[in-house]
Formats: sequence, structure tokens, C-alpha cells
Amino acid sequence: MQASRLEVRIPEALWARRTKWRGRVVAVHVAPGVRVSEGDPLVEVEVEKAVIVIESPYAGLVVEVPVSVGDEVGPGDVVAVVEVA
Repeated sequence: MQASRLEVRIPEALWARRTKWRGRVVAVHVAPGVRVSEGDPLVEVEVEKAVIVIESPYAGLVVEVPVSVGDEVGPGDVVAVVEVA
């Protein structure tokens, strides 16, 4: 079976009422080459005086992390790419 690369995005449903919502990445918990399980924390985003943890919905190998601490992000932005078998 061929592995698939799946994007992990900031869920838009969490901020459905905030169409102009933006936040700042305050922590990145993974790097390319790290194995993750479903539910593992990937990044933390601060928004409106709260910190939201974005967890991996997949188990697999992180192959890309296109965000860094200090980056501005919003709903739908990709925070990681995970290769799953």
C-alpha cells in the first residue's frame, strides 16, 4: 500500500463566527521526521488571550511543518503534513 500525505489544517469550524480571525503560533511541537499518533499536539496558536492546541488527526510521519513560532495563521491554514500508511 502506498503512503498518503495529508495536510493538517487549523479547523475552520472552531472560529466559524470570526471571519477575520488570525492568531500567532506560540509553540511548534514537531519537526519533519517525527512520528506522531492521533491526538498528539502539533502546534499551539494564541488568539484572543487563549491558546489553542492543534492536534494531529492522523498517526504517521511528519514530513513538513510550514509554520514557525511567531507566524500569523488563521482558519484553514496548513500547520503540518503527515505521511500515513
